[in-house]
Amino acid sequence: MEEVLSTERETGRGIGGAQPSALAEAPGSKLKRLSVSQLKAYENCPRQWYLRYIRNLPTPPSPDGFVGQMVHHALRDFMLLPPGQRKPEYLHERLREHWRNDHKGRKGFADPGHEASFGRRAMDLLDNFYAGSDLGVVPKEVEKFLDWSWPFPVPAGDGSGNGGGGGGSGLIMAGKIDRIDERPDGTVEIVDYKTGHVPPSDEYARRDLQVGLYWSMVQEVLGYRVASFKLLGLAEYRELAVELSPEDVQSHLHRAADVVARIRTDVNPQPRVSALCPWCGYLADCPEREAAEGFTKDKSLAELPF
Repeated sequence: MEEVLSTERETGRGIGGAQPSALAEAPGSKLKRLSVSQLKAYENCPRQWYLRYIRNLPTPPSPDGFVGQMVHHALRDFMLLPPGQRKPEYLHERLREHWRNDHKGRKGFADPGHEASFGRRAMDLLDNFYAGSDLGVVPKEVEKFLDWSWPFPVPAGDGSGNGGGGGGSGLIMAGKIDRIDERPDGTVEIVDYKTGHVPPSDEYARRDLQVGLYWSMVQEVLGYRVASFKLLGLAEYRELAVELSPEDVQSHLHRAADVVARIRTDVNPQPRVSALCPWCGYLADCPEREAAEGFTKDKSLAELPF
């Protein structure tokens, strides 16, 4: 496969306006480790997944993405403190420290004024968290990284759909949980911080593949009984808690297994045009750029109301 991909790097096939040619074997066929983020990326656009996770092609630093990372770092440090020591000043200090030290991420800002506007936005997100959340919570887990031996059959990468057995295939599903809180009855609630959009309803959130996979991973890897998954929106401080039935969880797992199978057998990852296209770092060279540009970015996410 490396020889095929090297040729593609030289010719630029799949990067410019032409559609990528089919490869000798699926570029995802040899992957032994997949993340929940990769599965969501492939569902959104196979071509973007291929360029990002297989070709490892860089994209310009994203100010929105940078803010999200810095806010998550600050919240991690904050929630590791005993409740009595959690002060708003500490949140600001941790944000500034992480921000100051990430020289690569800061290159995404056009000038100091641009950076300052996003810095104020990050401060607002943290202030919203401090004002709205239960500061007395002592999390059971904070920023927990999980590896799960994938329990479903994994097909071969030659497009035939044939393949090996279940967990014995060696495929690992990886994920990162922002927070896990224990409830009075001994069950747990998964908490996921959102610095951007929060789903409009619990029904919409219940269909999110991340919700179902993290639910399963926490139960299977950590042995906790999950009762709820809470999406915590920081932009306007909104908590959206969803509960999954066993049937819901199984539906998510079957859907994830289907995505894994497609990743393992897709010899020609194609672009998928959607409302997410305006945020894609590979849009300039996408063969579907004209159709993708028909979607308008939601400017409210990038602009401050002052």
